[in-house]
Amino acid sequence: MKFIRTVFLYLLISVTTHAWSETSPFRVVIDPGHGGQDLGAVRDAYVESEIVLEISKKLKSQLESYPDIKVTLTRETARGIALRNRVQIANEQNADLFVSLHANTSNSDTVTGMEFYFNSPQAVNHSIADRDESKPLDNRDVIQKIRDDFAFYDKTSRSLKLTHTMMKKSAQPNTKSVIKRAPFLVIDHTLMPAVLIELGFISNKLEAKKLTSEDFQSEITRQLATAIIEYKEKGDKSSAVLDK
Repeated sequence: MKFIRTVFLYLLISVTTHAWSETSPFRVVIDPGHGGQDLGAVRDAYVESEIVLEISKKLKSQLESYPDIKVTLTRETARGIALRNRVQIANEQNADLFVSLHANTSNSDTVTGMEFYFNSPQAVNHSIADRDESKPLDNRDVIQKIRDDFAFYDKTSRSLKLTHTMMKKSAQPNTKSVIKRAPFLVIDHTLMPAVLIELGFISNKLEAKKLTSEDFQSEITRQLATAIIEYKEKGDKSSAVLDK
């Protein structure tokens, strides 16, 4: 019986262990925040939805210069798209990573820096969240809950590793970068490791100008692409060890 329980636990863990095949592309979904009538943060001529779309396109181009990388943008024009549709795109593609790009704002025009968000603790067990609590859990419910718990732990762990890698690679001089958790729908409801990045503060005049500069956009997309590739390569090595 102990052996059976051990095998059962191993199968549950293996279901949630994400190992991408060497023969299939590494799929990244990049989500330019806002769009359409939702402009996001605005200061003078600086508009968040336009800035993050431009940076997202550059990041897509950077990533696709590497072999075996397939990139999808949730939007490629100024048009808007519902948050749940962004999630649906990533989940239907069975993406390996989801990266949502934004620009920040503050009541203070002196605040600067980047913020990195990964999923909230409340993101766990969406699949059984709507069950009738008056009815006892049957075996299928228990198994599903265990699978969901493992999947949530796996996603959270990988999202945090991705976030740390991205912050390390893209830290800007003389500014503060922080990692936070928040219940943003696009990172809570995507099934793969996900991060939402606030690239800088539009409310700060100098940082807003930097966000729209060609030099900064080229540099930040290079840094983010490098972080994603490093994350992928570490995952490849982990998968190779598991396969032995």
